[in-house]
Amino acid sequence: MNKQKKTISLANPFDRWSQFFPWVIIILTLVIYLRALPYEFIYNWDDAGYVLKNDYIKACTWTNLVKIFTNFYMSNYHPLTMLSYMLDYALVGEQSWWYHLVNILFHILNSLLVYKFIRKLIDSPFVAFGTALIFALHPMHVESVAWISERKDVLYVFFFLLGLNAYISYQNERKLGKYIIISIYFLLSLFSKSAAVVFPVICLILDWYKKEKFTLRLLLEKIPWFALSIFFGILAIYSQDKAIQNLRGQMYWWEQLFIVNYGMLLYLLKFFIPHKFSAFHPYPIKTGEFFPSYVYALILITITLAVLWFKYGRKNRLLTAGLFFFFAAIAPMMQLIPVGGAMIAERYTYLAYIGLSIPLFAWIQEKIITNKKWLMYFVSVWLVGLAIQTFDRISYWENGDVLFSDVIKKYPLNAYSWTNRGFLYWDYYALKKYKNNEVKKNYYVEKAYQDFTRAIQIDTTFSLAYVDRAILLYNTGRPEAALHDFNKLLALQPDHKDGLLGRANTLSSLGKYAEAIPDYSKYLQLNPADAKAKLWRAIAYVKTQQLDKAFVDLYESKKMNPSDYEVHYWLGLAHYHSNRMDSAVDYFRQVEKMKPDFAEVLDWEALAYQQMHDYENALSCFNRAIELNPNNCVSLVNRAALLFRLKKFQQAYEDIQSAKQKGCFIPPALMKDIEHFYKK
Repeated sequence: MNKQKKTISLANPFDRWSQFFPWVIIILTLVIYLRALPYEFIYNWDDAGYVLKNDYIKACTWTNLVKIFTNFYMSNYHPLTMLSYMLDYALVGEQSWWYHLVNILFHILNSLLVYKFIRKLIDSPFVAFGTALIFALHPMHVESVAWISERKDVLYVFFFLLGLNAYISYQNERKLGKYIIISIYFLLSLFSKSAAVVFPVICLILDWYKKEKFTLRLLLEKIPWFALSIFFGILAIYSQDKAIQNLRGQMYWWEQLFIVNYGMLLYLLKFFIPHKFSAFHPYPIKTGEFFPSYVYALILITITLAVLWFKYGRKNRLLTAGLFFFFAAIAPMMQLIPVGGAMIAERYTYLAYIGLSIPLFAWIQEKIITNKKWLMYFVSVWLVGLAIQTFDRISYWENGDVLFSDVIKKYPLNAYSWTNRGFLYWDYYALKKYKNNEVKKNYYVEKAYQDFTRAIQIDTTFSLAYVDRAILLYNTGRPEAALHDFNKLLALQPDHKDGLLGRANTLSSLGKYAEAIPDYSKYLQLNPADAKAKLWRAIAYVKTQQLDKAFVDLYESKKMNPSDYEVHYWLGLAHYHSNRMDSAVDYFRQVEKMKPDFAEVLDWEALAYQQMHDYENALSCFNRAIELNPNNCVSLVNRAALLFRLKKFQQAYEDIQSAKQKGCFIPPALMKDIEHFYKK
């Protein structure tokens, strides 16, 4: 082993340039990745959730810090990543260029740490340089760097590589202080992303490579690390409970093994020949009962590769260690427990490809030394090709539209991709970016509708498309069509929370409050802490004259969210309809303080005063309501009626005339009486 290291180090003609290697890595990475700097957040692919809609990071408070460390967020537990976003937000708010820059800087640091790690491992500047270049420039790594949401990737690998570098030093001198430093790096890596659980396995591979004796001490020192791995692994499974897919209706359990094999071979192939890049790689489409035949046949390739390794490669310690490194690093992401709808993901290769690069460049170096210098030209062309592909691939991360239009181009029969792009068109372009531009807003509403419809045409059982299209239809004034989609959704998934709440609200908007109540009730069984849903069910109870039940919901909603003016408003209405005018007025006054520009509450307060025969306060309320909204027909007509009762015929007549000019409905009897007494 020592002889091999010496030969590699002394015979390589490129070693004399090694002092420049780190600078080449830095400059090339910057030149290629700075392209991403002006790009937007990927609104429809986690960036909105992690940054734009993440309340945890928007204020550096003790409460938020506690929440970050004690709660799962978006089906993950990565508090250190969340803290990095909190720091970014404190510095620049929602300026995406800064988040991209931080990712790029971490990627550069990681590339340098890869270089340092290989130098320590085999003392070969050439192999270290080649491996670091693959790490820095491989197009499969673009997703980890150009995607703001993958801060967790660059961050966990940063601490992971610090830990590996420290472990190489620790192998030479096993001191407690170094062990503690490694443990801290490992813990920080785990706090960044749960994929770091493989760290102790990688350390054992390094021990094997260095021909360490597997003594009791060597194994005992790994026990605390394995304990951390097990704990964070269980935490990851628990946190991703909602993201874990039940594929029993889509494939047999044994087919999942063939899918895992297929994914592994794709990762291997894409290392050497990267192609068909996509932010989302769905499972192969079944034809009838089975996947395409190649999915099953590929097991023969795996068996062949295993036989070749066993016959020719198992004695090559570096090759075996590199392969084990690769398999260990990528194993947690191999979808044995299916998470999300993707079969493979390009970001999962970020750490794993180090294991493939080391033996590859060691072999290249050996061939160059034996006068096969032509290989260097081939390798140079390959590396340049990777860099060009990376530069091009970065451009697809410009925004969510570009990114998912590309996914649709690669996988046109994937319903999720159409739905995802439709969500961007609706939730971001129509409702936010172009909300004040009617032409563009309507354009993106229609594009969103078309994308949702296309998703449903592809897969009539895809629930997400139904719920998104139903929400769009509801919010664009088509409640009957929305109700149809909610019905379809709930036929597929009777306990779908968004579907239950959406259908209940749609029924309420159609005045079908009695039909809405069962959906509200079922939703609240699934999500009892939703104060708004309790309020909405209470409104339905008020509308159906079930006031006792309404009071129960209203008081609970008020207890959960005491600052919600709507709860106080409906408490006032419930008391009004229960003929408790004093209590109604008290609640209406509270609403006035909470929302001074809410004219409607003044109308009801005025009516309550009228019921109490306090006409002076009633008139004052109507006056204030009309000051807030001079076009309020209800206020004008009701004030006219009150003025008539107070025998102020001139003022009553003026209100009636004003209401008539505004096109308000005026009860004929009231109109006749006011005109009669005014003329008289």
